Amino acid sequence: MKTIKRIAISSIIVFCAVQLTGCGDVPVKQEEHKITVIPKKQRPKLPAKYLSGFYPKLSLAALERTKHHVVYDGSYKEIPYPWGDVDPGIGVCTDVIIRSYRTLGIDLQQLIYEDRLKHPEQYPDLRSGKAKPNPSIDHRRVRNMKVFFKHNALAMPITHNPRHYRPGDLVTWKLPGDFDHIGIVVNKRSPNDPNRYMIVHNLAEGPIVEDILFTFKIDGHYRYFGNKII
Repeated sequence: MKTIKRIAISSIIVFCAVQLTGCGDVPVKQEEHKITVIPKKQRPKLPAKYLSGFYPKLSLAALERTKHHVVYDGSYKEIPYPWGDVDPGIGVCTDVIIRSYRTLGIDLQQLIYEDRLKHPEQYPDLRSGKAKPNPSIDHRRVRNMKVFFKHNALAMPITHNPRHYRPGDLVTWKLPGDFDHIGIVVNKRSPNDPNRYMIVHNLAEGPIVEDILFTFKIDGHYRYFGNKII
């Protein structure tokens, strides 16, 4: 009960801030953004990606995120490309996903940006002509992650059976007010139901692990192993 109450309070905070600074829309004038490419020799050395136990490793990477103090801030900031990031002391729900995958050598910044270039018809804002691909912000918006995972990840069933959600799975929700949210299922069981795993996410309080799988309306459930990184 305390967790639900705290989530409700967090939701109110997010609803007040998300319209300008959260995982939703952030207006960016098209002439304002530029791409700063990180030279290959300066990019992080990647670990071997396709090792056994990928999803348990992703779960552990997500749990490790909860050790970091992160202030909720999704405002637009120009960052280098690829492997660029905002200040590690700030972030939103998408940054939990991005940083967890990068631990395993997968850069969603590059993958989502390139996917938007190749398939603009898949992304609503590009289809409407309201925006152009921008590697500083595209990957940090849930709406873009959802499009990307829909045609690059393994789509899993959306059910109310907790056994269908395993560590390493990605889950997206629709919050009250039509806001998007995303988190990672991790290998830590709910104290209320041993059949249900908990979620690492950031909903205004920084990366935390909580028993929120069925707290909000689920609208996406994916398993993503990673595309080839250039």
